[in-house]
Amino acid sequence: MRFTDDVEAYLRGDAFCDSRKIRLLHTNSTFDVKLWDRTRLLEEMLRGKRVIHVGCVDHSEEQIRRKWQQGHWLHARIDAVAQRCLGVDIDVAGVEFVRREMGYQDVYCMDLLHDEAREIRGAHWDVLLLGEIVEHVDDPVAFLSGLRERYAHCVDQLLITVPNAFRFRNLRLVWNGVERINTDHRYWFTPYTVAKVLHRAGYVMREFHLVNLNPRSLKKRRKPRAWMKSFCNHRFPLSRDTIVALCWMAKSGVDIS
Repeated sequence: MRFTDDVEAYLRGDAFCDSRKIRLLHTNSTFDVKLWDRTRLLEEMLRGKRVIHVGCVDHSEEQIRRKWQQGHWLHARIDAVAQRCLGVDIDVAGVEFVRREMGYQDVYCMDLLHDEAREIRGAHWDVLLLGEIVEHVDDPVAFLSGLRERYAHCVDQLLITVPNAFRFRNLRLVWNGVERINTDHRYWFTPYTVAKVLHRAGYVMREFHLVNLNPRSLKKRRKPRAWMKSFCNHRFPLSRDTIVALCWMAKSGVDIS
């Protein structure tokens, strides 16, 4: 997907409107036309790359085991296709579990904004991945700015995924007066607000995509509600679950793909 050309002026702050309609345009990208599964999209974008996976530990050991058994644990999926996938998380117990029980040794407990992070700063990386992280942060602009200032010298690109405020489930539940949310989330995002936050943090957005968080199954698609979601996702991409945005870490970035 892409914005119309005039949106850049609003992202920069050179233009202002208190009720601007932001129109999304289709592209010919295979990712936008066919590839709606968040994990499959990330696999294709990160294949053969040197990746730093921030927030690699899930909410609990039970969730890690369940997702790993089902083939949905993101860190395992990325590790299988990347040239190298270094995992980072602030959860001490979770990192120990992943190293001890899951066998992933290239995983470290560190705070990227405050720790020395020699494992990262002493090497070159293609992509810094923040999968469903930014919505948990109190100040996204400050957080992303800090990452850029500390790691732009050794990382080429930032790749983030965030929940889409316009996702089909939200639109369906609103008629019943219900908000369904992860209780640790601070924000809902839209394509424009993600782009605005990234611009304010000093990034140059290269591309963005709208995808679904979980893979669809044939069994689920037979249900009327699932059929309606599938129809809306085809006809109205803005109703998909998740926004994926790829950015240059530095404004002088050069395409490495």
